[in-house]
Amino acid sequence: ILISDMSVIIMDYIGLDRPIIFIDPDEGLDAWNECSIPASYRAGEIVKTPEELVTAIKSSLDSPNKFQSMRQDIISKVFSSIDGNSSVRAADEILSFAKRKGLY
Repeated sequence: ILISDMSVIIMDYIGLDRPIIFIDPDEGLDAWNECSIPASYRAGEIVKTPEELVTAIKSSLDSPNKFQSMRQDIISKVFSSIDGNSSVRAADEILSFAKRKGLY
């Protein structure tokens, strides 16, 4: 389970398709409107208090697939291909770039 506020780690973690608990910022703040991650991408429990956090952890452990369809929808929007080869593609692209620039 990832427990996070508005950190971009959410987008890295969501590809694992595991439960996420979102700590909502203080009321009165429009922080999600200022964030690079849309509020609609919160595919998990949203908590405001320590008590809600404890309940959300239990719920996430008991029902890890509760938000799975929402996570899958976000994954399909954010990532073009999750096939276990993204590191290889990234390394190939970096080497191609370096070769084009005469650095390699």
